Amino acid sequence: MRCAVMVSVATVCGLALVACGPPSGGSPAPQTRQLASTLTSTSEPLPPGVPRVAVALDISRFLMAPCRLVSEAQGRALGIVGPAEPDVDSGLARARGPACTWPTGGGKLDVSFLGEATHGLSDLYRNRRSYVYFEPTYISGYPTVLHDTIDGRTDGHCQLAVGVADTRVVRVAAHASAGGTDACKSATDLASAIVETLRQA
Repeated sequence: MRCAVMVSVATVCGLALVACGPPSGGSPAPQTRQLASTLTSTSEPLPPGVPRVAVALDISRFLMAPCRLVSEAQGRALGIVGPAEPDVDSGLARARGPACTWPTGGGKLDVSFLGEATHGLSDLYRNRRSYVYFEPTYISGYPTVLHDTIDGRTDGHCQLAVGVADTRVVRVAAHASAGGTDACKSATDLASAIVETLRQA
């Protein structure tokens, strides 16, 4: 199954969990500025059934350094075993948002900021019929949806989106060998670690 988040192998962090700074040139790309401009919760009505984010989390400092979302200690607990691979300036990153991938013993973990989801979880709820599974839940008090257009959970693939603001989501995915680690548990654990990092930022 093709991974939910593709990452560039051209830019690799030098150490396992060490963050990568912004690309040379100084100012962030237009897509990054667009992401940063839609971080806060809104007082506007949400579509029926969409949970509101009570306390928005600011992701702006991580937009060009998504690998910093997981600390070294968190990485050990998550089973991360190798260098993080960021993607902040490829064509895919500019279109869909910056991303980072971490290798684990049996697969990998991904995180990305979804540039196309400018209305947060509302966009996912509006398109819920396009997903094979769509399971609302909460992670660390933040509304979350487990979802995908292909159900690969029995094959070791699971993805979810956490609403960190009414207008912003962070997508997390886990990929493991079939019959191995519970991919949805791995994705949930990663999402919990990211929320913890954002709360402390």
